[in-house]
Amino acid sequence: IVVKRIWLVALCFVVSLAITVIMLVKQVPVYRSQASLLVSKGLPIPQRVRQDEIEICGDYMETQLRIIQSPFIIDNAKKRLNMPTEEIQKKLVRFWPEQGWRTAFIFIKVESIDANFARDFANAVAHAYLEYKAQERMDTSQSTVISLTQQANRLRDELKKAEDQLLAFEKENSVVAIQERGNIAARYLAS
Repeated sequence: IVVKRIWLVALCFVVSLAITVIMLVKQVPVYRSQASLLVSKGLPIPQRVRQDEIEICGDYMETQLRIIQSPFIIDNAKKRLNMPTEEIQKKLVRFWPEQGWRTAFIFIKVESIDANFARDFANAVAHAYLEYKAQERMDTSQSTVISLTQQANRLRDELKKAEDQLLAFEKENSVVAIQERGNIAARYLAS
């Protein structure tokens, strides 16, 4: 039966080959680029210096992935490229951040029809994220400095009150005279 209908088998083969070749010729190449980031929580603040902070709930790395995907970071990355939005949308095929398996690395992956654009967009997203984290750290540092300044002012006021109370106590109870008498008695005993 196959030999009798060999022309049908050959025709199916030629048609499927032609369809595959046409699809491959029409297919636009897609380039993938990747930027890598090492994520850390930063230096710990000593407990006695730290104000009461809200305990962070959830997975830290998952939070960072969501921040990278946020419109704020994406808009800043687009501004860094200095390109019209329509051109960016035309060139960008796909963008996603991904955590390295059991690591503190985040990989920012970009697929585009333009290899240079894929590289530039991945780097722009990475730089926008780093700027965001730098601003976040600076805000944290400023709030720590403000907190320490407030604590120092409060302690200075408490010290001033304590000194005033001591001075008032010495005046009321003639502590100076007692100290002088004590010194005379001490000299008398020593001699």
